[in-house]
Amino acid sequence: MELSTLAKPYAQAIMLTAGSAKEQQDWLKFSGLLASVSASEDIKNILARPGTSKEEKINTLNNIITKLHGKKLSKKESNFLELIIKNERFSVMPSVYSQFDSLVGQNSKNKQFKVTTAYKLTAAEEKELSESLTDKHKVSVEIDSEVDDALLGGVVIKDGDKVLDSSIQARLEALHQKLSSN
Repeated sequence: MELSTLAKPYAQAIMLTAGSAKEQQDWLKFSGLLASVSASEDIKNILARPGTSKEEKINTLNNIITKLHGKKLSKKESNFLELIIKNERFSVMPSVYSQFDSLVGQNSKNKQFKVTTAYKLTAAEEKELSESLTDKHKVSVEIDSEVDDALLGGVVIKDGDKVLDSSIQARLEALHQKLSSN
């Protein structure tokens, strides 16, 4: 199973737990810290050590993360840490962090779109696209542009896990599929 599939329910659970924008930022910091700690070889060795109970692993990690966090963990943070260790999902924390960060971005008043085109957009084209997306989504929009020569023309717009593909390449593939099925 892919890490993103395993991580998604945890990221969504954090999003439900963190209501306000401030709480979301606090959870972003905390989940980012967990993601960093989960990449440590020492931590991986602690979690993989045979004969160590889950409670001992939870206590050890709780102490380490409390020291790194600079304050005592909240009840919700402790419960989350306990949950991911008991479910043996601590290794997916980088993906949880990434998905949670994406969810926070989707719910904020600013949206980040990844736009892929066959050629570099001019400032005027980028401004027009930005205004169009702002009107449609009723939020402030940031565009991350990228060029892909394989598109031939058109545009691919990504908003989190949503994709709008109006490239010539996609249209040609759809036409090919249609002709092949007849």
